[in-house]
Amino acid sequence: MSKSLVSVKKDINVYELYDQLINNNIRHLVVVDDENNTAGIITQTDIISNLGLEYFFDIKDVSKIMTRNLTTVPEKSLLPDIISNMADHSFSCIIVERKKKPIGIFTERDVVDLYNRGVDLKTLTVDKVMSSPVITVSTKIPLYKAVKTMNNNRVRRLIVVDAKGYITGLITQYDIVKGLEAKYIEFLKEIISQKEKILEETENDLVEKTAYLENILSSSTNMAIIASHLDFKILYCNPTAENIFGYNVNSISKTNLKKVLGKENLEEIRFNRAMKLIENKGDYDFMIE
Repeated sequence: MSKSLVSVKKDINVYELYDQLINNNIRHLVVVDDENNTAGIITQTDIISNLGLEYFFDIKDVSKIMTRNLTTVPEKSLLPDIISNMADHSFSCIIVERKKKPIGIFTERDVVDLYNRGVDLKTLTVDKVMSSPVITVSTKIPLYKAVKTMNNNRVRRLIVVDAKGYITGLITQYDIVKGLEAKYIEFLKEIISQKEKILEETENDLVEKTAYLENILSSSTNMAIIASHLDFKILYCNPTAENIFGYNVNSISKTNLKKVLGKENLEEIRFNRAMKLIENKGDYDFMIE
């Protein structure tokens, strides 16, 4: 069994799903909830079967994404040799051909099925166990039609042939998912662009508000203004506050507001009462001399 599983959250975006499959070179993902409990499994078949065909319109024909580097075998090839070849090269299937035309396909699922049934493979030839006839498509068929053919026939692979019926390639669900990678990149670019625009608008708004606030604070000659965090660390004081309390901007920065008011003999009980009122009302005015 596979000891390391790749899991995704239930609310993952479909494009991020593609990315996980491609980057990890897998066909299945474990879906978990917010508490990381297993919620289900999603496969390439689930994704492709449930997507609308409009997702595949951007890729004009299957020749753009099909696998061209294929291994084909004659119909009388021995199964042990074929299985060994599939294992050595991590092939999920082998195309069986006669005079360069496809007559069958032998997959990893077929291997598992044969072992489960205890079939003696030593002298068995592939033509006895291959899936036949095969479903083929033309190199010029639009991708969305190929996807529709897969869904209708419930297969994960289609053999691509030329006008004479000769084998030219193989298209799998993995190829389709990988082919949508460009769309995923465009999706990411769009998100980044939107976030950059929002960030730029936020920065401009912040600059305007900061300039406006600083203008008000600096021009308030008759009122001492001190701004602090909720933990009472002072962030800002205007020139009037500096004069009244005898601090300058550098020395008062990050000073605790309670210490400053304590030096002015403000009762802590009164200050704490004021803070409770602020929590309830949002503001509170009181005078000290």
